Amino acid sequence: LLLGGVELLVNLLDKAGDDSVVEGAAIALSNLALAEQGRTAIIAAGGMEPLVRILSQALNDGAVAASAGALRNMACGVEGRERIIALGGVELLVKHCASKDAP
Repeated sequence: LLLGGVELLVNLLDKAGDDSVVEGAAIALSNLALAEQGRTAIIAAGGMEPLVRILSQALNDGAVAASAGALRNMACGVEGRERIIALGGVELLVKHCASKDAP
């Protein structure tokens, strides 16, 4: 976390140009978000916005599911929950859950 890895992963969410890279970055962030220190680092690196934004983009199911998983883990902390709500993530997650094509 101290070596800039979180920032690199967050940058991949926006700039990868390849759904499988986005999916891998979201999975890595999801794993980091299991710990409070990881959640804090993800928020500090600006990771919440791209994780929510992925839910509204035309990416593969794996990337969307990985982003949803990362948001699930981010919601374990109060600040993460507040950010997800403020960014409209709840509505996007519900939309995906209600979709017949949901991953």
